[in-house]
Amino acid sequence: MDPSDLYVSRSTIKPHPLRPYYTPGLVPNYTSITTNASSSTPSSLGSEAVGSNAHQTLKEYARFAGLKFMTTAVLGPFETGKTLLQVQYLPHEDIEVVAPLATVVPNPVAESRQNDFYSSSEEDEDDSFFTPNVHLRKANHNGSNRSKLPRYNSSYTVRSVYDDTARPAHQLAPIQGGILDAMRALINNPSEGWRALFKGQYTGWLHGMLLLILQPAIEGSLNDLFDLYDDTIPLIHLERIGPNLATLLGSHILVGVFLSPLEIARTRLIVQSSAPGVKTYNGLLHCLSSMLQNEGGLRGVYLSQNLIPTILYHLITPLVSSTAPLIIDRLFHVTASDAPIVYGLAELALSTLEVLITLPIETIRKRIQCQVRFKDGRPFNTCVATRPVHYTGFLDAMYKVMKEEGSSASGRKPAKDEESAKKAAGWGLQGLYKGFSIQCASNVLSSLGHTLNGIEDDLTK
Repeated sequence: MDPSDLYVSRSTIKPHPLRPYYTPGLVPNYTSITTNASSSTPSSLGSEAVGSNAHQTLKEYARFAGLKFMTTAVLGPFETGKTLLQVQYLPHEDIEVVAPLATVVPNPVAESRQNDFYSSSEEDEDDSFFTPNVHLRKANHNGSNRSKLPRYNSSYTVRSVYDDTARPAHQLAPIQGGILDAMRALINNPSEGWRALFKGQYTGWLHGMLLLILQPAIEGSLNDLFDLYDDTIPLIHLERIGPNLATLLGSHILVGVFLSPLEIARTRLIVQSSAPGVKTYNGLLHCLSSMLQNEGGLRGVYLSQNLIPTILYHLITPLVSSTAPLIIDRLFHVTASDAPIVYGLAELALSTLEVLITLPIETIRKRIQCQVRFKDGRPFNTCVATRPVHYTGFLDAMYKVMKEEGSSASGRKPAKDEESAKKAAGWGLQGLYKGFSIQCASNVLSSLGHTLNGIEDDLTK
């Protein structure tokens, strides 16, 4: 396609006094988050297409949308396995929060009593740092406490995620391994099968396309509003990066919050059980309408516990990725042309730092996204065990994950004080970094590819 057919000629425009050598080109937005779909976007994105060539522009969008959909389909099973690992409740056995097991669906009044029971006070003062305490596994064996449990029928007991006999038929056993183990468990489950690996694929594709279209458009509008440099200029070529970085981050936050219902829907579609009779949502539209009906409308969906982790995630991710070239160039004084290997190692280190920062936020986000309260009191049936007592916020969720799922039960060390050992048994960061190894492996492969391309370019000069 001839570039002149897509872009308005600017040869008659006088050069800007602060950037006399700038010439608009065909380069896409450098500072947007790199997507898994492709390293390039359609040339028409973020530019003004000539009206007479609208048909060609639509063809470009359709071609890119098809490529994005195929890439999403390839990466979808890995994203599904990663999401299941992040949301599943896998606590240390000494401090597990257990769920009541009933033979009938509880009504809202019973559910409220159940939550009141779990939110009552106990001797462990650590949990009161954020929220009222919940009764842990050891408390449920006390006779006086057992009498306070809500009774749905005459045969009442409690259910542990490790209890194979009490586990629902549609729920997977605890997944102790990595993403491949989660994918294998889904395939082997009669209620899920190989099709379950592609749950939420359409929603993920739609979210990715809208993000690629809306974010550059809003960033360009903000730059025009404040009379800043064009967003096609890389930050590394600017002397004052503050204003342009602010519009970049602002556009990502605005679009991220606006599209957050799609992220919530995708997580729930992945996590829900596919078994007939217990499946909660029939698709994206059903999930969105159910959210509006049961969670307080648009105000309840947007101004919920998901707001803070959504803002943090869409702030930190573009901040680290867009400033990485600046740090390598201006702090380390390394360029890709002069030292491609060193540049690749520095890029790998910063991408690993990004994973270390964003993965816990992503984990907490997805756990909060799975907290559903229906007006009729019916449960949200998931294919993996989730925490039976809801988190009250971002900090509470992070604290509880570190306290209850920070280490595995098999790795417990004996201690002289048994009570102190139980309190400290679960502390750690393991629960916040599910899927860390495959993320790092992806970064290594990406960095290796960039380094080899740089070396090849040097040899061909």
